[in-house]
Amino acid sequence: IPGRPKWRIALDEISRIQVAGARFGAVLADAEYGKVADFRQKLSEQGLTWAVGILPTQTVYPADVMIAPAMKVAE
Repeated sequence: IPGRPKWRIALDEISRIQVAGARFGAVLADAEYGKVADFRQKLSEQGLTWAVGILPTQTVYPADVMIAPAMKVAE
């Protein structure tokens, strides 16, 4: 299928080899994959252990952090 992003192809390949009976300890990927939230989320949804690179401009927070809108400063 033309135009599929590489991260989607990677997920499909992981699923394909799992169906074929392959087992592995972890999925490792570079920052081009790591920057895609859908890729990371799908790996977690599949119960896979993973470690991915991230870009130096990417912000990472602990899972339990609560982000709130900025408060207006009175003038």
